[in-house]
Amino acid sequence: MRVVTVLFCFVWLASAMAAAGAEGTFRAGAAAVDITPQQLPVSMTGSFQDRQAMSVHDPLHARVRHYRWRGVLLEPQTGPFRALQENYRGQDQLIFLNAAVSDRDGQAPLYVVPQEEGQPAWSQQIASFRPEVVLRHDDASLAVPVPRGIRNLADKMEPQLVDTMTFGSLLERFDIKRIDLLQIDAEGYDGELLRLFDFDRLQPSMIRYEHMHLSKKEQGACLDLLLDLGYLFTVGVSDTLAYRS
Repeated sequence: MRVVTVLFCFVWLASAMAAAGAEGTFRAGAAAVDITPQQLPVSMTGSFQDRQAMSVHDPLHARVRHYRWRGVLLEPQTGPFRALQENYRGQDQLIFLNAAVSDRDGQAPLYVVPQEEGQPAWSQQIASFRPEVVLRHDDASLAVPVPRGIRNLADKMEPQLVDTMTFGSLLERFDIKRIDLLQIDAEGYDGELLRLFDFDRLQPSMIRYEHMHLSKKEQGACLDLLLDLGYLFTVGVSDTLAYRS
């Protein structure tokens, strides 16, 4: 049985893929449509009593559990790291690291919003190395389509030192020789992580990253990099999936 190796960096969001046939040719097939809610809380159907979901698993969760994919999962925040471990409880083939990938080994300030009563459930999901990305979720900002922002976010945001390591150190530490999927969700730092990855050393079969917090120029640079490396890609609402043909 072939073992799939997955490298996760800040696992969270989902994307959708579709295929189209040649013009004038009828083709039958199936399409995969991601129905992960983009805004929380969301009403859950199938019950006479209204219920609301406050969180979702990442879209790889079921596949990792069913096929027992091996992988390394990184999350720098203490609370979300514990939640990540709980989500994958019993999956002994996975390695969990309470750290972030960066351009150096050591520590770096991650801008976070401390959990407080009355704040949206997603407030711990917007931590970033780029403070301007966090501030887009302010109640007065319309940059990100959220149900409601966080009032006076600039006063609540604070830097938190987290452990960091380079991709090279990560690959050496666990003797990783092949990556089937590189999953990145770094709240605006995704483009920098793509540039930091040593593609001369390893070229993952698939790469999935969140582009919704990148500027058009940054996203364009990411796509140019992937094209130069021979990847094809599909661009969803919030994520880009690149794959080798």
